[in-house]
Amino acid sequence: MICVLARRAVILTALLHFVLFAIGQDKQDYTWLFNNRASGFNGLYVNTTFQFSEGSFYSFLDTVQFNSGRTNSSITDETGKLLFYTNGCQVIQADHSLMENGDSLNFGNFYTEWWDNCSGGYVGFQDIIILNDPKNINGYYIIHKTFNFITTPLTFYLEGLKYTYVDMTLNDGKGKVTVKNKTFFNKRDLVSSFLTAIRHQNTKDWWLIQMKENSNAYLKFILDENGPMLVDSQNIGPKTTRNTSAGGFAKFSPDGKQWAWFTTENGLNLFDFDGETGELSNQKLLMIPHRRVFTGLEFSPNSRFIYISAHDSLFQIDTWHFELTYELIDTFDKGEQGFANFHGISLAPDCKIYMTSSNSTKSLSRINYPNKKGKACDFRQHEVPLFATNGIGIPNFPRLRVDEIDVCDSTEQYTDVIDIEEKRALMRIYPNPVKDIAKIQSEESGNLYLFDMRGVMVKSLFIQKGSNYLDMQAMDNGFYFINFINNQGGHYGTKIFKTNSE
Repeated sequence: MICVLARRAVILTALLHFVLFAIGQDKQDYTWLFNNRASGFNGLYVNTTFQFSEGSFYSFLDTVQFNSGRTNSSITDETGKLLFYTNGCQVIQADHSLMENGDSLNFGNFYTEWWDNCSGGYVGFQDIIILNDPKNINGYYIIHKTFNFITTPLTFYLEGLKYTYVDMTLNDGKGKVTVKNKTFFNKRDLVSSFLTAIRHQNTKDWWLIQMKENSNAYLKFILDENGPMLVDSQNIGPKTTRNTSAGGFAKFSPDGKQWAWFTTENGLNLFDFDGETGELSNQKLLMIPHRRVFTGLEFSPNSRFIYISAHDSLFQIDTWHFELTYELIDTFDKGEQGFANFHGISLAPDCKIYMTSSNSTKSLSRINYPNKKGKACDFRQHEVPLFATNGIGIPNFPRLRVDEIDVCDSTEQYTDVIDIEEKRALMRIYPNPVKDIAKIQSEESGNLYLFDMRGVMVKSLFIQKGSNYLDMQAMDNGFYFINFINNQGGHYGTKIFKTNSE
């Protein structure tokens, strides 16, 4: 099938506040595609493409043949160039034409009898994702969920998890689908949405976590050189409910140490995550009173804040506080957007968080400084114009660029506690200067003591191996000395600066 590029009006937008990224970082999410409404001729669709690159961003307009307004995932190469994308029904080449054998993803009774032969892209929000093959640098797995139904009584369900495989060495580098709709988990009790992934600690394989309906079981899947497979099931925390399915999103934190999901009915479920074993632990639950609607979730680049978009409200949760609390950042201002409202949110390569609407609009909202607390995060509604009306979808990507502390804020300094004899860092403390709370990532357990410039001890706390937090909100500005005594009796020191300025 031939894609007609009726218009390709490349329009440079204003350069935004971007940081320069580390050499060799993962660029798989550098192309975002948004389209929905028919363009009015030849049955084609208009498409706004966001193209991220090192130090710049631009958007342009295409006319394309396939709708990707709801279910949406794409993949770029190591230079940030688009390889292919999918709308849950087709696999589409970079030139917007159908990839060979790329038709009929998720084919079945729902596809033909209920979803109009998938003429507008597939149903679902976070139900498809593209991952590199750990064994083949030119191979890609599309992990996806297929809906089905029975008529008596009318009941919709997920058939489980499937994969479709793309080999980019074929067709002169345009790619070909070599395996399609292959089931690797055939239980019917998974919830819809909440499909995300992160690299295994070995930096090669992938972890995926999925919840079951009416259960507190979390299924852990791994994608390795043998393909995707279930490796573990863990029961933890409250059960999901009948309204969990399709009610929200799940995300891994950028530092790779947490995983969270949210719906209005279930609240925010935040877990510590072990990238080696896939183990979930230390669950925290926060209920945010709101009516039951579709919701979005995303972490700040420094993994401190979680943002929840819930219909007409945007909330910020500070995960560094011992007790999770939420702050209302803003409520929806309809402006010229009619009945549109807040929905999916996602962290982009430019370190900003973009937000779509639950109805079709010609703009996106954006959080410009998501690492900042409260309204200093600078949330702007309807700020990013689109060339065409976008549907309710936002591209779904795995968590990339994991554990790069300063990748999104070159001014966010840190200090290390060093064992000089062994020439290694025992702990990292950031940010420094600190305005309220500092995070301590420690390699050892022990006791930390904080002294002011007079030599008076103002705080002491036990430090466990892993993540810890130092609350300095109530302290005066100035330098403080840190003395850390590990469990073997070793004494180590550094200093930190407290400030009230942004």
